Amino acid sequence: ITALVTYLQTGTGGDYVHRWLQAAALAVAVMLPLGGLVMVQVSRLVAHWFGRQSEMRQRLAFALLMGMTMEALVTALATSTNVGLHPEALSHWAHAYVRALPLGLCIGLFMGFVVRPWLQARMQRYGLAPN
Repeated sequence: ITALVTYLQTGTGGDYVHRWLQAAALAVAVMLPLGGLVMVQVSRLVAHWFGRQSEMRQRLAFALLMGMTMEALVTALATSTNVGLHPEALSHWAHAYVRALPLGLCIGLFMGFVVRPWLQARMQRYGLAPN
């Protein structure tokens, strides 16, 4: 996502690779600890809002919410690296967010249907989560 956002905001000329690596490093440093917290909160929201729906609908809701949320955060981090924090940064963020959203949703679907079930199975296996 950081590569796409950097491309959308700066193009590929000149110092693209340097800007992208800076944005990616910031995103990794922030999103690794924050990602787990976001996942827990989104899980709680989905359980509250979609608790009576089928498991498939709950997974789909989780995946879409995770995709939109994580996309918003990563795009904000990349925007702050690429264009700085000034009044026009919000419009740069919004433009990049909307254009990169399909990728974020695909990543969210992968997280919801592959990564999260894998993590839950591992946690149950080692007695770290309720059955």
